[in-house]
Amino acid sequence: MGREAQIGGDVMAGGGNFNRVLTIDAQGRVSPRGPLQLGPKETWSDIFAWLIQLNEDGTGAATIASFHDAAGLSARDREWTTTADAVHEGQFRAGPAIGMALAISKGMNGSTTVYSWSESLELEDEELVKPEGISEPVVEELRQELRTLRRENADLQRQIEMLSDRRTR
Repeated sequence: MGREAQIGGDVMAGGGNFNRVLTIDAQGRVSPRGPLQLGPKETWSDIFAWLIQLNEDGTGAATIASFHDAAGLSARDREWTTTADAVHEGQFRAGPAIGMALAISKGMNGSTTVYSWSESLELEDEELVKPEGISEPVVEELRQELRTLRRENADLQRQIEMLSDRRTR
């Protein structure tokens, strides 16, 4: 039988293919990653991921990342991540972002399946990673409160800019 290609849709039905919260490192960069779920007779060939953040002030950031020769990943692995040589433009900020990805798997019979997905994600600063000794529900509550405060702060900054613009006219 010849090689076949098919569109596989979402890798994980009913769940996310990116980690819902991704961490921004000290240089303002993010390495896209997420849970991995393949059939027992599939292996990854390649993963391509894009992460985009557009801010209300017109700035933004993007990452274009890949994981080539991913054949070492199999159904036993629990997470995919991209390589450190990703292209980064701009600096990510804590807040919402969009992740998109394309993954190619190979079946034992030589068939090729292409998966694609996009998701709304939340980015957070590296120092907000869960400290030891604090339960996950408490950490998640604190993260949510911090996100709310950051949104309120951004709203206040916009209001201040609008008032400043009115005064300079």
